[in-house]
Amino acid sequence: MQDGADAGIIASAEFNRSLILYAWIMTNLFLLITVIGIIVMFFWVPFGWIVHKKQLENASCNLTSRGIAIRKGWIFKAQQNIPLDKLTDITIHEGPVLNLFGIVRISIETAGATPFPLIGLNKSTTAQCRDIVLAQRDSQSGSLVTSEQEGQSNEVLIEIRDILQEIKVNLSKKE
Repeated sequence: MQDGADAGIIASAEFNRSLILYAWIMTNLFLLITVIGIIVMFFWVPFGWIVHKKQLENASCNLTSRGIAIRKGWIFKAQQNIPLDKLTDITIHEGPVLNLFGIVRISIETAGATPFPLIGLNKSTTAQCRDIVLAQRDSQSGSLVTSEQEGQSNEVLIEIRDILQEIKVNLSKKE
């Protein structure tokens, strides 16, 4: 990988080929509800399948030792590298329509940013992939905490305790 991502891929998420059909149908349903969309459908119905196929071919989600590297898009490409230390959670969304196609949508949630959605992952392997990513994040964050940081944390907690005791004493004097 390039652009600051590690070359070593630990795990990769699998995209299901039924994403092509799902995206094609959902796009056509969206086009069907607007007047202009009905006109566009005459062009989209034969060519949309090719566009969604190319999008699937260019989609990837890889776990590296430093983060999650995501690529998607065909004409308008997006690449995102999410550092593991910023990762807070991975939410898996399922529903009747997604289940029909055997796919799920995940939201990769980070500290201070909007969730990054990714649709079309293979339903059978997504939970395992999430667990691998979170385990990698936890193993990385565990090695970053030093004894000096732990000592500083303990000092802060002791100071907070002392302040709370002082507040308690002051409140009892007022009563």
